[in-house]
Amino acid sequence: MRFTATIVAAVCLPVCWSAPSVRIVPALASPQPVGTVIGLAALAKDEGDPFKLFAKLRFRYSVSVDGSPFRVVRDFSPESNFSWRPERFEHEARVKVTLKNIATKMTADSELPFQIVARAKGQPVATPTANPLVALFSAPACPQGSRF
Repeated sequence: MRFTATIVAAVCLPVCWSAPSVRIVPALASPQPVGTVIGLAALAKDEGDPFKLFAKLRFRYSVSVDGSPFRVVRDFSPESNFSWRPERFEHEARVKVTLKNIATKMTADSELPFQIVARAKGQPVATPTANPLVALFSAPACPQGSRF
């Protein structure tokens, strides 16, 4: 009995994926007063059929306040929209969204600078919130050299 071995040469071609990209679109333009909830949408772009691809995309939102390190406010999620509730004081913020394709493990980042400004300008202000039992009270800063 004679055995014949056949060798098949496999040729591996690299699969070329274009890098994904993402951008943040706010529902409200900067600046916004303290206490405003800001809707954010992450618009992703990646190679392939968008209907098949969207199930493989995950979005993480992070925020930096006044130059501090970014902190995650929502970890990787298939939901691309996010309702951001900024801190309750005036500040400069940077919102970052990270897009991750879980199939290719490729990521992309985008940042959005955003300014949160004082609600009170000259006179104290009480603003209703979504909860009828809660109001947001804001007062202007005390004059220089005075004490509260």
